[in-house]
Amino acid sequence: MFRNVGYLRQGQTRDYDYTLILPEPLASWDVWDYWERERTTSIARVMEGRPGWLVDVGVEAGWLSVAHAHTVGAARMCLVEGSAEAWPLARTVWNANVAAAPGMTVHGLAGPDPAGSVQVTVGGWPDAATAPVVDKPSYEYLHGAHTAGVFRVDELDLDLVGGVTVDVEGAELEVIAGTVGVLERDRPTVWISVHPDLMARDYGTSPDALFALLHAHGYDRGRLLATDHEQHWRFEPR
Repeated sequence: MFRNVGYLRQGQTRDYDYTLILPEPLASWDVWDYWERERTTSIARVMEGRPGWLVDVGVEAGWLSVAHAHTVGAARMCLVEGSAEAWPLARTVWNANVAAAPGMTVHGLAGPDPAGSVQVTVGGWPDAATAPVVDKPSYEYLHGAHTAGVFRVDELDLDLVGGVTVDVEGAELEVIAGTVGVLERDRPTVWISVHPDLMARDYGTSPDALFALLHAHGYDRGRLLATDHEQHWRFEPR
């Protein structure tokens, strides 16, 4: 069963900017009015009309990717997810809301040290996306045992990257370490959901180390957009 759920941009009340068509039980997750609103609104404001790809690292269920596709268009979306179980749900959500396939999908974990097999699909979906939908898919992480391969965002064949958004539950520093070539070449805006507790627990890193890495590659400390279950930051190149 599918149903519409409203999604608000920052500053709105109930005059929904758009709606998402989501399958149950995902649609009953009662957060659509506000979840990650400030980050999504910032991406919409910055990326609208800007050339280049939006690289979405950590797609999970895929509804935020749909929100971003409403702004930049399907052809400029690069979706990255390491969990095979997440891809069928992400594809189902995407197809219910977006007419065209994403410009690129990557079934793999973004990090600094490539290893294993990674599937990159241009204009379509990875093989894992054709499996039956799992209501609550499990996720794979760099710090644990994982079947997905690891790749650097730097290695993707993307002609111009206009924005990078990262939500990876503690592996923020590792993802950016594998993206520094793109940051230096294209100077995209970067949005990161920072999880200080998970960074320390699972990777032995910290937000300060992440900020220092970005600064070393030409990005200022950035702007804290909001704090809810995580910290939402935006970084602009100097």
